Amino acid sequence: MSAAHVAAQEAQRLKLIRICQAADLDVRRVLRLARDDLNGLADYADCTLLAYARALLASDGRRRGAVPVDWTSACRCQGCGPVLLWDDAPLRVLACPWCLNRLHGLPIPRPAAGP
Repeated sequence: MSAAHVAAQEAQRLKLIRICQAADLDVRRVLRLARDDLNGLADYADCTLLAYARALLASDGRRRGAVPVDWTSACRCQGCGPVLLWDDAPLRVLACPWCLNRLHGLPIPRPAAGP
């Protein structure tokens, strides 16, 4: 890896740290999740990098079975059964974001009482 490449990657890492700190995001977790993507993030605006960091954290949380705070509606997925989704989600869906967890044997949080 050339010195210029290493310097560019470090500059991008520092930019992502600054953006995450300003938004009060878990910097270490974002950096761990973004590790393989740092080279491809150089030309993006701060607002795009912030959206990317938030998406990384949300995806990682779902993989761990954490329900996003605004997912409070009990719905029924054809593949997963009762699940929590966002407020205006249909009561019944053919597939849902939790289907990836089901397919990979990861946790699927259940509503207190499914539809």
